[in-house]
This record gives sequence, C-alpha cells and structure tokens, in this order.
Amino acid sequence: MTTNYIYRLKDPKTGEQTGRVGMVTIFDESEKHRVPEGATKCGLTPAPDDPAGAFFEAWRLDDSGDVYVDIERAKELRMEWLKKRREDLLTHLDHVQFSYHCSKSQERVDSVEETKNELRDFPDRINWDVIKTLHDVKHILPPCLV
Repeated sequence: MTTNYIYRLKDPKTGEQTGRVGMVTIFDESEKHRVPEGATKCGLTPAPDDPAGAFFEAWRLDDSGDVYVDIERAKELRMEWLKKRREDLLTHLDHVQFSYHCSKSQERVDSVEETKNELRDFPDRINWDVIKTLHDVKHILPPCLV
C-alpha cells in the first residue's frame, strides 16, 4: 500500500523554509525513514484545486497541514510557459519570414512581422489583476499563441 507525504522544503544552505513543498511516496512501513520530519500524510489529490499537479511548484502547505495553490506563483509559472511557447513560435516564424524574404514577397514578410510583434506584446496585455483562481490561470492563452 502506497502512502504519500508532503512536507515543507528548506534551503540547503540556511535551513530556512522556502515556502515550496516536496512530496515523497513510500510503499510500505519499512520505508518510513524516508519521510522527512514534520511531513503531512496526504491523499491521492493533495491540492484539490490542482488534482493533476500541473502547478506543483506553486503548492504550499498551511499551518493545519492542508495543501493550497499560491495563485501568484501559479501566475508566474503560467507566464513562463506562455513565454516558452512564444519563443518556439518566434523561432518558427523567423524561418517562415526568411523564406518569404528570399522569395521577395515583402507583403508576406510584413505580415509575419506583424504576427511576431503581437507575440512580443502579449505579456503587457494580460490583466493579471482579474485572475483570482487557479481555474482562471489555467485558461490564460492569448489568441496569438494558439
């Protein structure tokens, strides 16, 4: 029978708690020594708002041992993901634009440049103040990234 435990991570240098959490699974009582002191036993879905664990890096443990999602950290994680997606699209568009340039199709070159500018500008157009729940965070996907 497997048992999951969640615990607060500590900075390896200072020993101070970082706010982040770690998780360990043991398969039987003989592995109980692997469970850090102060860890909290948890079920299959420790963070009800994030059952798939997509925002694990934003999970936090409150004083009562319940797991919650730090929405501000979840926003940061989502923005990192969006920026990575944008970089991949920009790289692809660089190749497309170069091919249009070589074929001397200035109209297409300009069109690709407009698309690239939309990609560059999207972070400034996200209104993070209205994002209050993890559900909201999960649904941030500007049209230019689709």
